[in-house]
This record gives sequence, C-alpha cells and structure tokens, in this order.
Amino acid sequence: MKIILILFLNIRWIRDSCNNIKFVLKTDDDQAVDVNHLKIYVKNYIDTTELFYLCHFLKGEKPRRDPENKWFVSREEYPENSYPDYCAGWAYVSNIATISNILKVAENNMPYFWIDDLYVTGILASKITQPIRNYNWAYNFLSEHEQHTQDLLHGKMFTPELMVASDISAVEIRNLSAKFRQCADKNCYKVLYENQDLMNELKPPSELRRESNVEKSEL
Repeated sequence: MKIILILFLNIRWIRDSCNNIKFVLKTDDDQAVDVNHLKIYVKNYIDTTELFYLCHFLKGEKPRRDPENKWFVSREEYPENSYPDYCAGWAYVSNIATISNILKVAENNMPYFWIDDLYVTGILASKITQPIRNYNWAYNFLSEHEQHTQDLLHGKMFTPELMVASDISAVEIRNLSAKFRQCADKNCYKVLYENQDLMNELKPPSELRRESNVEKSEL
C-alpha cells in the first residue's frame, strides 16, 4: 500500500506541476534506460496527443494462487482468473492526459490493489472510458535478447536498438549508461532512422484499448 501511495503522490505532482510536457517516463531504480534515444523514438512512433502507454506489455497473465509464491494473490483480493493487459513495471512511458484519467478513476472509490504497476496500467486503465493506445516496447528490452546479456553489460557490444535493461546491478547500469552516452555523442541513432526498413522494423506494434476491450490496429 505504501508503494502505491507514493506512486500516486508522484503522479499527482507531475499532473499539477508538469502539464506542458509531452511524455513521462516511470522506471525502477535497477534499470538502465536510454533517455536520449527515447526522445527520438517517441517523436518518430508515438502520438503523444492521445492517451497512451509505451511499455513491455504483459498479456494473459494470471494471479498466482500458491501462498508460497512472492506474488500470491487471494481470491478475496482479486477474484478474476486473469489480469487485464498491463505494463511490466521496469520502465514505461505515458503522458499527462493518461495519468490524469488514471487519477480520476482511482479517486472514484476504486479499491487499491497492492501490485502497483498492474493496478495503475492494467486495472485502472481498463476503467477509463476514453480509448488508450498501447504501444508494445518489448523489442527494445534486453530481456527479449538474453543471449547478448553478457556482451552488452560487460563487454564491448552495443546496439542503438537496446533502450531498456532490467533488474541489473549498479555497476551494470553505469557500464550500459556509458554506452548510451557515447552513442548519443556520436549520434549513432541515425543509423536506424535514416533507413526506412530499419525504421519499420523498430516500429512498436500497438493496440487501442477501450474499457477492457482491445481492438488491434495495423502494425
């Protein structure tokens, strides 16, 4: 409950103090995120004028009913057999319009749920009456390319397609952040955005979500 309250205090502050910004990044403290590339990526692929989430989407997840499991959820806490689609909490991007709508739903006597990212980006988001565009950012997460983990975190290997590395140590964050900075200094991102085939490959698939119903869009 404490984590969720802190999260909502942060969301309210952003809504009230930063209403002229185009997007907001939420990330955990054990992540490395290429924020320099993120600005370019959002400009090229995301319509920031509509409600949206850009994240590693989790689909068809089910509550853990084993009391020994870290993520155990009783039927009293959540009676349904599956969760709505939601963002993995490692890192996700949204905008002021989206988080303002999330706050309205939360303040309308919605009961709290202790898995914060599921609660905010899944349960509450599914109650918003306006459609939300869900962009799946998974391709740019290291977790989708685990065969390169050692080389990317500890070796000399780098690709500008990598934007988020999750659940890594402070040393690994520093190593990867140095590579992000070097790429930004050399503008290595232009390799991706000057080639239409590469741009098409990098484009995130998206879905339009309407009050718990999802309508697929063209990729």
